[in-house]
Amino acid sequence: MNDSQLSFLATKARIENTNCGALHRRNIDSAKWQLKWFTLQHNLLFCYDAEGSQKFHSFILLEGCYAEEIILPAIKEHKQVRKVLS
Repeated sequence: MNDSQLSFLATKARIENTNCGALHRRNIDSAKWQLKWFTLQHNLLFCYDAEGSQKFHSFILLEGCYAEEIILPAIKEHKQVRKVLS
């Protein structure tokens, strides 16, 4: 897959906005957690610096993974949490 194909899929994911939201991502260099914006297009998870960013920062290929919705009663702020399992 080349850069233009990835850019097309990232743009399509932002336009459709079916599966998107903010997640915390751990920085490899400083080991700090940073809030990033993600969109999901088929099995590609695109990472953006912020919700309004036009160009994606990175992407993760989710081959062989699935998402399962779980409810954690101990969390007051978030009633539903999606967890990616491999």
